Amino acid sequence: MTTDTTYADVPAYARISRKKKGGKVESIPLQIRTLDRLAGYRGDSIGQRFDDGGKSAWDQSVTRPGWEAFLAELDTGAHKAAYSYHADRLSRNGMDTERLLIIGARWGIVLITPEGIYDLGNDDQRAMFRMLASMTINQSDAGSRRARNHKADARRAGNLRIVYGGSPPLGFAQGEDDWQVDPASAAWLTELAEAVLADPEHRVETAVANAPAITHRGRPVSVKIARAALQRPASAGLVCTTEGEIVSRAPQGGPLEETTFNRLAVMFAGRKRGRPVETGHYWAGPALRCDRCGNLLTGEVVNYRGTARRYYACRNPHKALGVLKPCRGVSVLAEDVHELLEDAVMVWAATPGAKAAAARAPEVGERRAELDALVGDLAEQLADLDTKRLRMPTASSRARYAALATEAEGMIAQAEAELAELAKVEAEGGVPVVVDWASLNPAERFRVVAEAVQTPIRVKPGRGGNGAPSVADRIDLVPVDWAA
Repeated sequence: MTTDTTYADVPAYARISRKKKGGKVESIPLQIRTLDRLAGYRGDSIGQRFDDGGKSAWDQSVTRPGWEAFLAELDTGAHKAAYSYHADRLSRNGMDTERLLIIGARWGIVLITPEGIYDLGNDDQRAMFRMLASMTINQSDAGSRRARNHKADARRAGNLRIVYGGSPPLGFAQGEDDWQVDPASAAWLTELAEAVLADPEHRVETAVANAPAITHRGRPVSVKIARAALQRPASAGLVCTTEGEIVSRAPQGGPLEETTFNRLAVMFAGRKRGRPVETGHYWAGPALRCDRCGNLLTGEVVNYRGTARRYYACRNPHKALGVLKPCRGVSVLAEDVHELLEDAVMVWAATPGAKAAAARAPEVGERRAELDALVGDLAEQLADLDTKRLRMPTASSRARYAALATEAEGMIAQAEAELAELAKVEAEGGVPVVVDWASLNPAERFRVVAEAVQTPIRVKPGRGGNGAPSVADRIDLVPVDWAA
């Protein structure tokens, strides 16, 4: 491995690695020691050492300060060589690979690793490095895809352990393939929930103080642990998205009945303290791009003559391209963009193409399956409620279960009415698209915009003052199937 050429004060880069066999972690100090030994064997010396711990080199949204500093040092032209523990420690995405190759070609840098040496100033060796990098990227893509598919399968199957991860929370114990309801802590949590709901002030602290002492994973259950369990969807056996949308239900259920959890959710939502956090003001941002540089637009508040106004603007640096400053070429009022998009959606909703798209939408069939399952679940719950009501010793407790049964009957009637409407839709081969814009949440608005117009949407630069181009002049909306 020795050569006639030696290098002094060489920069080196390391990032935590995990061996494929056995999963053993190779730490950064271990990698640096290995590189020092290699440099000593070759007659080189390592100068600056850069690292990023366990930060992902595959996810381009992750900023790696050590990597950026490493590239900046190489691009000074002061070095003819660089060290790395392995080529895949440097980059696992195409953009970062090309940035390294561009700098390597510019300064004729030799990349030295324990598994090989790459002359980045040589066209053929750069091509070989690209092939190695493409294999590494493919491995990362495949791993990410497997993880997503695994998590998606777990969501559909209602596997709480895989979806939420970690150790079993209060109310559960570890099962063979999933968390299982722990009878003792589940009974304690159910009684606690009823006590909190019965308290006019809904005080969790008081309910915990009055409840029998209980431990979870060897520690006394605190008020914090109890409150978290009462608000956790998994406690009702629910598998939810981060936005709270129910995806599936765990086969084994949870320590709390879903009806109890829903009552708790309403109670906790009504007791939130402090100033409410404003959200949803920049919901169209993921679809908007700067027409000058292609950068994603993000929201910002600008104070103009004492008035705060919300804008979409090109204000993010292009780190993936090696540009650490945004071009700031575009800024547009958020309310003007939202109004333009609303008008476009309303025009689209009135077209035959929108009706045909709605008839073909897989959501119709999926919704029917959801409603069928819901009706079945509610029927079982209703039968269970009737059984429990008959066993209650007091009139007040029987009345409480009767009220829950009435609520379940109402939900069944509502679901069956929607099933009847879906049957009409499928029989007629189409459905009028009615968009109640005011009632849509930010995620729903973004989704319907993506159905109506092609995304991403490019926003042209514009200047203020009299005669300035309107937002309609600066944004060209391309319809989707408007003429179908």
